[in-house]
Amino acid sequence: MKRIPAITLLTVLITCYLFLPVFAAEKTTQRWPSVVDEMIAAAKNSITMIDMKKFAGLLESNAYDLIIDVREPYEFDSGHVPSAINIPRGVIEFMIWEKVGFPDETDLGKRIYIYCSTGKRTALSAATFKSLGFTNIYGVDMKFSNWRNFGYPTEK
Repeated sequence: MKRIPAITLLTVLITCYLFLPVFAAEKTTQRWPSVVDEMIAAAKNSITMIDMKKFAGLLESNAYDLIIDVREPYEFDSGHVPSAINIPRGVIEFMIWEKVGFPDETDLGKRIYIYCSTGKRTALSAATFKSLGFTNIYGVDMKFSNWRNFGYPTEK
């Protein structure tokens, strides 16, 4: 019987220790069923999405009526796009109305740009606005961390 050298065995063990968690993590990073990803994709396809660079230009030229950050208040408080208001995704149906003149002069045609931290809540929120009758809804397809990393303005 041939013995395996200790260094070879040690190398195999270290390799397994380092790389097996990576492969296991790939399977466990998805925290929801694929139907949620399908909902997000359908929402993105039903609305107009713009990229971060175009959004920065619109912000600079004031070519918007509302910028809505649909993250949770603690996320918003840690930093947000200048002029953005915070309406978390879960309460859009209840909180948007005073911002669009309800009940006296409701303006469903306001140019509204929506963003979140990764774009997922953006798409779902924009679809919600569309279902409420809003006609100029734009989702910003960006990660908020990239917005910061590229040096675009933020405020607290």
